[in-house]
Amino acid sequence: MDEKVAIVGIGCRYPGGVHTPADFWAMLAEGRDCTIPPPDDRFDTSYFWHPNRTPGKLYNRCGGYLQCNVFEFDRQFFKIPPDEANHLDPQIQLLLEVTWEALENAGIPSRSIRGSNTGVYVGVTSSEYLMMTVSPYSNVSQYTNSGTNSCMVANRISYEFDLHGPSFSVDTACSSSLYSIHLASEAIRKGDCSMAIAGGVNLMLLPGTTIGFCQAGMLSPDGKCKSFDASADGYCRSEGAGVVVLKPLSRALADGDRIYAVIRGGSLTNDGRTPGIANPSYDAQLDLVEKACAAAKVHPHSIQYVEAHGTGTKVGDRTEANALGQILGRGRSKEDPPLYIGSVKSNFGHTEGAAGVAGIIKLALMISKGQIPRVVHFSSPNPDIHFDALNIQVPSTLLQWEEKENRLAGCSSFGFGGANAHLILERSPLPDRHPAVHNSDKVNDNHFTAGTGHETKTIMLLSGNTKAALKEQIEHWISFITDTPTLNEDRFQQSLYTAANRYQHHAERLAIVVTGPDDAVQKLNLMAREEKLNVAVEGKVPEGAERGRMAFVFSGMGTQWWGMGRKLALEDPVFSDVIQRFEDVLKTLGADWSIADM
Repeated sequence: MDEKVAIVGIGCRYPGGVHTPADFWAMLAEGRDCTIPPPDDRFDTSYFWHPNRTPGKLYNRCGGYLQCNVFEFDRQFFKIPPDEANHLDPQIQLLLEVTWEALENAGIPSRSIRGSNTGVYVGVTSSEYLMMTVSPYSNVSQYTNSGTNSCMVANRISYEFDLHGPSFSVDTACSSSLYSIHLASEAIRKGDCSMAIAGGVNLMLLPGTTIGFCQAGMLSPDGKCKSFDASADGYCRSEGAGVVVLKPLSRALADGDRIYAVIRGGSLTNDGRTPGIANPSYDAQLDLVEKACAAAKVHPHSIQYVEAHGTGTKVGDRTEANALGQILGRGRSKEDPPLYIGSVKSNFGHTEGAAGVAGIIKLALMISKGQIPRVVHFSSPNPDIHFDALNIQVPSTLLQWEEKENRLAGCSSFGFGGANAHLILERSPLPDRHPAVHNSDKVNDNHFTAGTGHETKTIMLLSGNTKAALKEQIEHWISFITDTPTLNEDRFQQSLYTAANRYQHHAERLAIVVTGPDDAVQKLNLMAREEKLNVAVEGKVPEGAERGRMAFVFSGMGTQWWGMGRKLALEDPVFSDVIQRFEDVLKTLGADWSIADM
């Protein structure tokens, strides 16, 4: 099946306080560097640091670390018992949360896909938590294997969300999550799954892996990825998680989904035999991009931007940029703009198992926004990259994406064992929109809206797993309304529709009748102060009520079965008397039939 695949939801957790797609875009647009020293909950950097390459030591002090406690997990939200949760790899915990957020971002209540043929494809390369928990062996429990094996990174998502499609973890090193997205897209095209959750995760819990890369001389001493710059001296390790929700494009359009971007096609290859297993192959990268263009059915010169692997190593950057320029840049007409290349690794480092999906998220947001962010730390071009001859350029400021018939872009990711991936994305055939209905009449029809004079009253629905979570939702809505200058009445109505119809509803619930954004903020502030409103209803769903389905029976005016009431009329004098009184009334009305006979 030659079906394009739509990206309809994004969940992410990356350095620099990136918790949402909006955070991700703000970080890109502002051109921030998000690398920091390791948090206190990891390991003692001062003990392991040494300025030179020394056995057992690190020569770099910074990395792309998440600014949160990665060992904190809301197990009660997912109803995971304490003993089991304590042996669950934090990478699995993080990915469960990000998957939930991606589905919510897509406007897909998790309950609506239970039992569905939804696939799960996850890139993961690290098993450091297993190393932490099996020594001494007395720490090993019945939950150790199911909580730490890499297969469980994907399988746990399928289990918790009750998904019945293909489910597996992918490890091709740094290209793992882009492999996952490609495999998920191909599975959708072949009909192996109706929808897919794809992405990757990486956490740096122990110093060992970083020490190993220091011993190989792969890391930058200052902890910065200086992609395509003359000063590039190695990459910076980083951590995070990213998830995209994928649907067949035709179904996403029919469902009225917000579509960030569309995956046209891609390819997977391997470098084969090179001078060293971690050495890239120029010829293999040429082959990769040519095959991706063929699979996506696009001419190489129509590609306007590539989100490159771009780790900031002299050999890697030179090989990649020159290969991209050879296939996509050289030979363009003078009227065409150059091929722009960039790398999100310049912002927060190389997230390894979660790097490919970080590139896809960046690219999807770029295509949706119509802008190309600058590459951080780029000031002096790498002299080994033939920028002018190959007609390639690295953006040094936030650029507007020139309007054409389409926005076409590629995304590359390479594993240090030689596994390569490249996907080609394009703009949605319809304008970017929110996961809600987009016709004002439809909003009114479906969102319990009633007019009173010139005033429209709408029900605002909020929910949370606990009262504290519900209060957080109230605060989030207040912030959303007050901090969104472009929030007009139509978008407000769409937001309420989405909250009511396309979000999961939890046990603690609140419904408020509002007449518009200002009225909503006023009433939400009162609810935040726990003041009572006569236009608000608050309550909790009884335990277990969510498990069943509710049915409403409207019996109408007819009988529910033949001869209903006959026995009662024969044996009960009160009932019989009432029937006779109806008989007399019907006769006065001129009825030509008898209720007693009926």
